[in-house]
Amino acid sequence: MFKDKIYGMLTSETKRVIQEFREEPLRKVVYTSFDGDDMHHMLAICDLVLKHNMIALNPEMALGYYISTETLGGKKINVMTDCLTLTIFSDILWVYGKTDTLLSEGIMAEIFLWSQIKNKKATFIPNVYGSQMVEMNYLEVKDG
Repeated sequence: MFKDKIYGMLTSETKRVIQEFREEPLRKVVYTSFDGDDMHHMLAICDLVLKHNMIALNPEMALGYYISTETLGGKKINVMTDCLTLTIFSDILWVYGKTDTLLSEGIMAEIFLWSQIKNKKATFIPNVYGSQMVEMNYLEVKDG
């Protein structure tokens, strides 16, 4: 069988890593939702996730937002659909934003879908470089 041939071609070190991986619990995947205006904070956003020993699933790094916008015919709604799909693949949703600014429509859609499908609350992080994390529900995302 083909899979047996592949396994036989692996080094003993790779086989050991695979075995350890299968025995350890999987690390949680965190979808990092943020406004495109905060793109320059992307590495800090991912670093915060790594400091919590989790894996960052960042829409820009996964999809290449600007590139995928072009390849999807400039239709941002198609990109949002892809982002929503990634959101559902995640174990945790972290939303980065400012407390004095309304979240973008795409972020609000991610929070709403997350709450409805996962039946979990998102975590709001008002400062990428701070330590404050607030549990939120999509019902809390409102104007005024």
